[in-house]
Amino acid sequence: MLHKKLLIPIILILFISGIKVTQAGSPIATVFWEIFKEVTVATASDIFRDFLFRDNLTEKEVAYLRTRVDQLKRELLRHKEKGSYSSVKEFNSVKQTIFGLDKIVNTLENRINSLESAVKSLKQEIDLIKQYVGVTKLTDTIKKGDIKSTFYGFIEAWNNKQHGQLISYLTPEFYDFTDGKATFYHDYVAGKKRLFKKYRWISVEVSDVKYAFNGNEGTVTYYQHFNSPSYESWGTNRFYFRKQGGQTKIFKEEFLHRDRSKRK
Repeated sequence: MLHKKLLIPIILILFISGIKVTQAGSPIATVFWEIFKEVTVATASDIFRDFLFRDNLTEKEVAYLRTRVDQLKRELLRHKEKGSYSSVKEFNSVKQTIFGLDKIVNTLENRINSLESAVKSLKQEIDLIKQYVGVTKLTDTIKKGDIKSTFYGFIEAWNNKQHGQLISYLTPEFYDFTDGKATFYHDYVAGKKRLFKKYRWISVEVSDVKYAFNGNEGTVTYYQHFNSPSYESWGTNRFYFRKQGGQTKIFKEEFLHRDRSKRK
């Protein structure tokens, strides 16, 4: 199994900036392709779980989905140009899945109510990809202890300004959704790094921690008091967790409500 923690910075540079760091057929190109498949399936799972069957989608949320799917389409084209995929059959399965996601987002954008045909086709393609990616690991059963360990590990790393340790608790497809705005992994970890350099100290206190979990996913909703030399805030935050391959990591953060904040 690939060591994702070491590969995350490299793959995100490739995804976001488009820098060509390898040649077709090289071992690292295969690594990029493997992670790309997993990100594709995770994106499809997020769309099904968080967006597809909701009646109250906002324009910002649909715009976020469009950004994420367009990013997959660009990366698919890069893999095609480099020939970094394992087989034509596998490439076509990933391609059809991304096209299926694109069709669903188009449908959401056009406010069309009938999605049954697109959903059925997409599910078939996802089942095909699972044969290659080993997505059966997504069925790992998550427990409260798994979530608790990752959650408090993240909070401890945040308090101690341990950037490398903090990002090790995030999945490659992690995003933050706050105030109607999505922040992807690359910008999120860069923002945390800037804050760690800016503040001499950081204090994050948590209370009223509530756990929920089902299957291989779970959430922690809690009250957060953030404090630093120049900024302080209080509010309710939520982390979303996914257990895969025996590891429990955070794939989404959502700041639900800010009670108050102040500059010092």
